[in-house]
Amino acid sequence: MYDEAAISAEFRALAAEADQAFREIQLGARQASESERDTILVRSCVYGYLYERHFLESVPMLLNELHWLRHNGRPRPPRPPRNALSVPRFQQARDELLDGLIARFWRELTG
Repeated sequence: MYDEAAISAEFRALAAEADQAFREIQLGARQASESERDTILVRSCVYGYLYERHFLESVPMLLNELHWLRHNGRPRPPRPPRNALSVPRFQQARDELLDGLIARFWRELTG
């Protein structure tokens, strides 16, 4: 059963985890390839956008927002100093993450 508060909390925790990992990379406390760095940045941007938002009220609303993000190429790579090393790689990782979320919540909707 869909639980708005639990989904929001999950997205918040995933955003915080990605934010922490990205800070560690920037500070040199964590090693990551350029691809891993951009993927972590994607998780930070996407999950940071998704938590505590009105569209979490229902699965159809969330799916609508996820499709809108995917169709409009959002969120976009952040500007320096927290920018993506490769914009195309960022976009691909973002689209893959959004596709996975769309599939997850579509399965929840359709049972």
